[in-house]
Amino acid sequence: GMELGAAGADNASSKASSAEAAPAKAAGKCTRAHAADDPGLFCWGVMFASDRALIDSQLTGKAGMFACNDYLVISPEDHLIGKDECGEEVRTLKESLPAVEKGVYGVNAETSSWLNVPVFLKCWGKVIESGKVWKQDFTVKS
Repeated sequence: GMELGAAGADNASSKASSAEAAPAKAAGKCTRAHAADDPGLFCWGVMFASDRALIDSQLTGKAGMFACNDYLVISPEDHLIGKDECGEEVRTLKESLPAVEKGVYGVNAETSSWLNVPVFLKCWGKVIESGKVWKQDFTVKS
């Protein structure tokens, strides 16, 4: 699921709207296609080994979190996801994460869902620590 949260002061006036799909090149500097979209979205997610192909394909297609103004992928492994439109490497932020177990209602949990709160508590800390969250209007956990 996707979660939205407000991320700081209104900075919409500092960004120009952009409907172009190609990266902008101003004064020799490349800017990713969605870097100036308004409102600004900072998207992040957690990648485990089983998610690798999906995350790699999303970067290739500039889909999901990679269609946001800025993004971050946190993973227990250092992984080169690919290159963005400007040719810059997009890598995971390596972070030691606890194992995630599946809950079984009435046996080991009060839910039959993934018991991932410890993972996301640690990751939200890394997201905030990155500082990226404060540069956009909204944060999306994808």
